[in-house]
Amino acid sequence: MLEDFDPNRIEDPDTRKGGIALLNLVESQFEQIRLFKEQIQLLRDEIARLKGQQGKPLVKPNKPAVDHSSEAQRRLPTVWQKRPKRDFLEVTRTCDVAADRTTLPEDALDDRIQKTRAHKDELLMVLLHPEIPLHNNAAELAARKRVRKRDVSFGPRSELGKSCWDTFMTLSATAAKLGVNFYHYLKDRLSEAGEIPSLASLIRERAEQLDLGASWEAA
Repeated sequence: MLEDFDPNRIEDPDTRKGGIALLNLVESQFEQIRLFKEQIQLLRDEIARLKGQQGKPLVKPNKPAVDHSSEAQRRLPTVWQKRPKRDFLEVTRTCDVAADRTTLPEDALDDRIQKTRAHKDELLMVLLHPEIPLHNNAAELAARKRVRKRDVSFGPRSELGKSCWDTFMTLSATAAKLGVNFYHYLKDRLSEAGEIPSLASLIRERAEQLDLGASWEAA
């Protein structure tokens, strides 16, 4: 309301001087009231904390951010593509590290060393194909569902039952990873509607999107 008020427009000099002094007084009083309100709120928060309560949350004003050029460019949609790690991962040489037998007990780790050496190519394959996981946690978690079902129902009663277990649990887990509703998938197959693509084609499509075969083609 006072934004459009200009005291210089007052013709009477005494009234104009009094108006300016009054505005200055109101402004100084407003600033003091603001400081007093902050101090009172701090005291209230301190009393609340002493009582085991929480103080007033600090809510920042919701002001629109200034649209700088860098922010405008950052909000532009970009097509995400998985970059193969082979571009910046280069294996120059490999070597076998021998342990000093004199510092180890007799036959220490011999069995483990032999097993590790027997699977050397498989263990080091991740250097040539970085998309291979470094652990088998996903496989362990997938097998856990089967173990829990076996514990509850004491396992299948026949070879046919075991085959059905393996088939349907594999289909269910694969459909979940591909984002396909397993119930709708079974309904589509049993009704022969053919509206949902096969899981094999979806797997190939997902592999092409993630570019999982780049390192194998380069090899």
